[in-house]
Amino acid sequence: EYCCSNDCNSVGSEDRPCPAGQERWAVEAMKHVVEELSFPTLYCVSIMMENSYEQDIFQTALAQAAHMEKDIGIFGCEGFDVFSQNPVKLGWHQRSGWVESVHFEQATVGR
Repeated sequence: EYCCSNDCNSVGSEDRPCPAGQERWAVEAMKHVVEELSFPTLYCVSIMMENSYEQDIFQTALAQAAHMEKDIGIFGCEGFDVFSQNPVKLGWHQRSGWVESVHFEQATVGR
């Protein structure tokens, strides 16, 4: 399978010519390049209270993901952040390394 340099969404055969000025690329040879250069297609965000069941959920998801060698929940997104009042180390992520929550200032809620 081949695609043209500006249109790798439509794949053709070896016989398919590309428009002038474009190169023909082998799809298999380009997969690793596309994976490395792709921008996140899904960015997931969550807020947690440290030292709570919420923190346990994130830590368990990361631990299970490492054991299963498969991303789980928010950590399956190409980009993700977990916010909390204080930074907390949550665990190891196979694509991103150590995951630590991001500090944010608590806002007053209510009247």
